[in-house]
Amino acid sequence: MTNNVVFNLYNIFGDYMKKVITISVILGIIFSLILYLNYKKNINGVKETDTLYFIQVSAYKNVKNISDKTKALENYIVVKEDDNLYHIYIGLTKNLKNLEKIKEFYKKNGDNIYVREKVVSCKNFISELNNYETLLSSAESKKTVERIEKEVLKKYKEYNCENIRNG
Repeated sequence: MTNNVVFNLYNIFGDYMKKVITISVILGIIFSLILYLNYKKNINGVKETDTLYFIQVSAYKNVKNISDKTKALENYIVVKEDDNLYHIYIGLTKNLKNLEKIKEFYKKNGDNIYVREKVVSCKNFISELNNYETLLSSAESKKTVERIEKEVLKKYKEYNCENIRNG
């Protein structure tokens, strides 16, 4: 008797169930593709590397020579580069307009400024730098620019970006 019930149910709903299962599998594949493509698009929107402009005041072969130059500076970082020189940076930005503003302020003081372009892969720092870039673009005085750059360099050190960078 049970076999008759199962057989009758299969005859009534069997073809319908095949269609439901087939449609469910196809819809599952379509939704999976949509989610995957959306996820991939969001990942591509977040840059893991970015080109930054480092504002350099000098570079030395010897660490001892650095202390003489840095006595006059309020904020700076020293990074040993691939050229075996210790570069002293007083600021960094990723915006060309902000770069020109910073260069202009320091050149008014008579400082020789060199700009080094580097590709940096320090995602957390780069996202935080974006906030400082908006502050920097609205800054009007040299003191304000110096304070912002001091914080930027501090964050660069905190995130230990010189050990992560790839350029």
